[in-house]
Amino acid sequence: MSKQFRVDGFLQAVLGGKSPARVTSVSAPFLYAQGGIFRRVVDLPADKALSGGFEIEGDADNLLASELDRLNVFETAAYALKLARLFGGACVVPLVADGKGLNEPLDVSRDVEVVELRVFGINQVSVEGALYGDATQKNFGEPEFYRISSREKQFVVHESRVFPIHGFRLPEMLKDTRIYWQGGNAVDCAYKAILDWETTRERTKQILDRKQQPVYAMKGLADLIDGGMENSVQQRIQAVDASRGVLNTVAVDGEDSYTVNDMNVSGLTDIIGKFEQVISAETGIPLAQLFGQSASGLSATGEGDLRNFHELVEAERVRVGNMLERLIALLVLQNGIKGKIPDGWRIKWSPLYVPTAREQADMAKLAVDTLKTEVDAVAQAVSIGAVSETQAADYFAQREQFGLKREVHDGADAQDYAAKT
Repeated sequence: MSKQFRVDGFLQAVLGGKSPARVTSVSAPFLYAQGGIFRRVVDLPADKALSGGFEIEGDADNLLASELDRLNVFETAAYALKLARLFGGACVVPLVADGKGLNEPLDVSRDVEVVELRVFGINQVSVEGALYGDATQKNFGEPEFYRISSREKQFVVHESRVFPIHGFRLPEMLKDTRIYWQGGNAVDCAYKAILDWETTRERTKQILDRKQQPVYAMKGLADLIDGGMENSVQQRIQAVDASRGVLNTVAVDGEDSYTVNDMNVSGLTDIIGKFEQVISAETGIPLAQLFGQSASGLSATGEGDLRNFHELVEAERVRVGNMLERLIALLVLQNGIKGKIPDGWRIKWSPLYVPTAREQADMAKLAVDTLKTEVDAVAQAVSIGAVSETQAADYFAQREQFGLKREVHDGADAQDYAAKT
């Protein structure tokens, strides 16, 4: 009579009843809340865009600067931009003391005061009622009212009190709401790449744990399992595993054998690096900013990556800029400020990169060397008679170099010159 091999008994004896854990899907906000790289790909461009702040040209008495500090505008704008990157849109709702309710149009004809700024992701906002229907107006097709769901309650807000930050531009057919500032987010593709990267890291750890794979060849293993002695088999395996170590001796039965197979793990870091490059490509954030990695390769300085990152940050400043301009325009109308800020005010962002003292010295030296080359060329032209000394002086005067000033001729001088010729 042939013996039947019991697979379930074999697994019970060797694995001890273990089964691999299943991975469940989670939402983008939950991943963001975990922190780490999930939060970094969202926060880094927003924090960089607002970290240096900005100035208001025309705010000579720093009236607006004081209001920006009072309302914590920089941190609020950065948080709103983060929500826009996470959800595909966000809005700032200023609480204004204008004698009107939130569901009424903002009244700037009277003295107003901005009391506080509230921030909401587009996932908390829905359209209430109909859209504007006058095709001759700029607000055609836009909502007149929004319903906002906060943690405390729901409330209706007139659109004049909602200062949106648009998501990334999407075709109209892909929008699933009537909110015109709905757009794409920065996390859908990025989080998929990060999850793949984390899976790769976890598998790499498992490979390293099994770099040296022991093989215990037990004589009569199938017969023992067929005889219902799985527990005995498992105890023998556990005894060998417990005694295995650098300073220990492994003892097995004379007819058994015990060997250790060493696995080649070269190339694992390269594989992980490829997944990190995918994350960088999906987010537009260089590896140096994401993981703190220096640029690799011959003559690699990372300047190109830094330039690309600054272009990404500049684009984020453009996205948040419209909301900031509307907010500052409202602050200008406040009691105590109204009439004191010129109409030509504008936002002046701080530079994204400030050269070090050495870099400034190098640039100054380069400018001096360039000027010396230019002076030598002009002097050579004068020495061979190609130009006169007067023409050479005029050349430098046009550039206002060496203290020379450019002469400005009016129309009368031109007429006199024409009459003489």
